Amino acid sequence: MCNWFRPVNFHLDALKELGASINLKNGYIEAKADKLIGADIVFEGVTVTGTENIMMAACLAEGITTLKNVAMEPEISDLADLLNKMGAKVQGAGTEMITIEGVKSLHSAIYSIPADRIEAGTYLVAAALTGGEIKINSIQPERLHIVIERLKLAGATINSDKNSISLDMQKKRPLPVDISTSPFPGFPTDMQAQFSVLNALADGNSIVQENVFENRFMHIQELNRMGCDISVKGNHAVSLALMKYLVPKLWLLI
Repeated sequence: MCNWFRPVNFHLDALKELGASINLKNGYIEAKADKLIGADIVFEGVTVTGTENIMMAACLAEGITTLKNVAMEPEISDLADLLNKMGAKVQGAGTEMITIEGVKSLHSAIYSIPADRIEAGTYLVAAALTGGEIKINSIQPERLHIVIERLKLAGATINSDKNSISLDMQKKRPLPVDISTSPFPGFPTDMQAQFSVLNALADGNSIVQENVFENRFMHIQELNRMGCDISVKGNHAVSLALMKYLVPKLWLLI
């Protein structure tokens, strides 16, 4: 059953262009295809999962498919690497246009999945908002470049090498950091909630602008119930500096 809170029209429209038959009925999506044919597809908006789904479908479509205005997240390149190991012919992953030459079949492959950059970023923020320190291994720092830069602005001391990131907040209260979410290589929307919590405990006011998903401020009302002072207007969330006597209370709750 489809979830209308996350519209899937980008997925469905692209599948139709590949030759699939799509029928929407009573909240369900019925899709079928005897054969998919390569096509030139331009996404109306950037979509990570839409890019991944259509890229996979095009691997076994007849002919060549070009996908334009695609997502450029690292996960797109990882998926392309896996598909190519399985016999697919995918080029351009990580750029705004991907070209896929359809093949008759795919085969099994052994592939090592990279560390989750959002999970790593969440651990970094957790250490920062508690004034602590942490070292994360087996992570690629360049995939978290903008998150690392914002954490430095929050007062964290960060050192990284090719495969690890170390953060030390030196028991300091974080400084407020304004953020504005956008598709990669911009600030990831999946790190917005974590930084909202960081800003709620920060020594100063901040503004968070959500540009990717609607309804992604549902956590704000829960933070306010815990003593925060955050107001939401449209796609902006404004955090006001907490009175110092509230901070210990919040630290215990988080």
